[in-house]
Amino acid sequence: MKEKRIKITVAVLFAVYVAGMLLLLFYRQPRAGHEYNLAPFATIRDYFLVMRMRNPWEAGLRAYGWVNFLGNILAFLPLGVFLPLLFRRQGNFWIFLTTVVFAVCAVELLQLWTRRGSLDVDDLILNVPGACLGWTAWRLWPKKENHGNAS
Repeated sequence: MKEKRIKITVAVLFAVYVAGMLLLLFYRQPRAGHEYNLAPFATIRDYFLVMRMRNPWEAGLRAYGWVNFLGNILAFLPLGVFLPLLFRRQGNFWIFLTTVVFAVCAVELLQLWTRRGSLDVDDLILNVPGACLGWTAWRLWPKKENHGNAS
């Protein structure tokens, strides 16, 4: 009974996470045209360029670089925890990795199609490792062993 309540709680938290991500990724004004970046590391390079700015009046740009770089990684970290908790097969790293790559690609294509963002290959490059960090944290987290106890 307790395990079922935990599973329901995790499912509700996952639904809240997905709703938050959908708001973050799609709740914005449509762009005038379709924007995309298919050059690997181009956007990441730009983030690092602005993170290295040293003039005091460029502090906002530095923060922008850090927020976007770390945000693209950390935003998908919870996905790496939720998927294996909710779906047993996601405990297999390769199945998990395939799921995440497809999910991120779907988000990027939807952003391009709806013009509510841009398709950027660097998002894939940053989002997937973020989810993998979450999966690794889930994998390393000590699991409660059941040794046939009826308690």
